[in-house]
Amino acid sequence: QSFVTTPLNALPWLTVALSHFVQAWTKTLILQLTEQDWYTIFSYTFHAHTSVFLQETNYTLLSRWYNTPAKIHKCVPSQPSTCRRCGLAMCNLEHIWWSCPRITGFQIQVQEITGHKITLEPAKIIFHFTD
Repeated sequence: QSFVTTPLNALPWLTVALSHFVQAWTKTLILQLTEQDWYTIFSYTFHAHTSVFLQETNYTLLSRWYNTPAKIHKCVPSQPSTCRRCGLAMCNLEHIWWSCPRITGFQIQVQEITGHKITLEPAKIIFHFTD
């Protein structure tokens, strides 16, 4: 059985790592998701795509390894910590993927173009999670 087909709960070392991510995202985005919801999000991250690039991108975001301007600024103070899109805020994960005015505007444009109402909730936008 390969890693890709192994159920997440069969990998105890992964469960510990994932619980850290759950705590961090719950605190950052003030999420109220059940354990089953998180299992669905993790399963989607690891199994929904055949593209390794998309799996890696999803995991990088979920695991908070994504290098935001704020994180880079801590290591290299000469680099700005502001958002590359709007130039306004201290650019951390929640800003870059959720609260940046340019992102919010984009989400509204998608709704207008498609004619479909998008529920603007962090878990749905960031993690592609639908209930």
